[in-house]
Amino acid sequence: MIRHTWALPLFLAVCALPVFAGTPETFTSDKWGFSANFPYEVKESTSESGSVTLEAGNEADTVAYMISISTLSDEIIRTKEVSQMLEDGIRGAVENVKGQLGSKVAIKIGPYQGREIVINKDDYVAKCRMYIVEKRLYMVMVIASKKAVLPMSAEAFLDSFRLILQ
Repeated sequence: MIRHTWALPLFLAVCALPVFAGTPETFTSDKWGFSANFPYEVKESTSESGSVTLEAGNEADTVAYMISISTLSDEIIRTKEVSQMLEDGIRGAVENVKGQLGSKVAIKIGPYQGREIVINKDDYVAKCRMYIVEKRLYMVMVIASKKAVLPMSAEAFLDSFRLILQ
């Protein structure tokens, strides 16, 4: 199950949502500074560490579209380069799910550095883009069974993510 095998603190718990929205709808969060198109109803949750996850998934728990936002500590910002923060996030994600890194590409959103990764784990695959934006780590991801039929391609979801910083 997705919610049991992808338990990285940055990934947070995945909750399947029963409402299908039909065509993707734009979700905007002024509070968290982004917009993205989701094919299912979005639910927000907060972890004990204060990270926030906006997630949308199918009833069968075989597809999840997620955006996780973590605030980076002043110490991390002071002591690590952005590229090292991203590499640490990738390493943690792969180790926590005991998956295999399928690919990794350096990317940007505006002036901000990021990485796009694919993690393979048993019958699931995760495609994720992470960005360090000022003091935040944004992780935009699709986690799905390799057999699932996606209502919106992973690429379309990842491409729909926009920063709306003030």
